[in-house]
Amino acid sequence: MNLLAIFLTKYVEDVIFLCNATDLNSYSFIKKKAFKEAAFFVARTIPSRDPLNCDAITQTNIKINENIEKVRVTMDALIRNRENLDVLVDKSKDLSCNV
Repeated sequence: MNLLAIFLTKYVEDVIFLCNATDLNSYSFIKKKAFKEAAFFVARTIPSRDPLNCDAITQTNIKINENIEKVRVTMDALIRNRENLDVLVDKSKDLSCNV
């Protein structure tokens, strides 16, 4: 006995079924409704599960990667400021030597 259900859905806040097809010919009339409802339940439940929100390790890795990028940008800005500071110090030395 096979259960075949194909759903085309759009997930906004709640799943919207755009199209569905089920093949329940191998089941009795009484069981068909229960299996069809179960297939709809699974189709409604699965898209709302975001693996990034379920796994704490994945969330931590995402936060670490975001922070690494922020630190990298900050370090680049500090290096540029240091170069500008070195140029200003050299200019001030030139001015003090000329006086």
